Amino acid sequence: MNILALDLATKTGYACRYDSPTLANRIISGVQVFDVKRGESPGVRFLRCRAWLNEMNDLVKPDIISYEQAHHRGGAATACGVGLVTVVLEFAALHKIEV
Repeated sequence: MNILALDLATKTGYACRYDSPTLANRIISGVQVFDVKRGESPGVRFLRCRAWLNEMNDLVKPDIISYEQAHHRGGAATACGVGLVTVVLEFAALHKIEV
């Protein structure tokens, strides 16, 4: 079973456990940054997240996506976190991946 685990934020942490064609139980992890650059629309962050999820889907082919349900207190961080969760849920539904 291939698993993609996410800690969603502007700097999203991830870990994947998957079987590659040459190696079973391969594990990778890292950080993906979804900063918004000067002059860009805030929505660009979510487009970058969706593009990255497509790349991860091509690499890992996850059966399950797991993410941390953060405690939000309002403000910009909440807007970012909720938006990224929405992108992940939409992506999972589109690709029929369990969340």
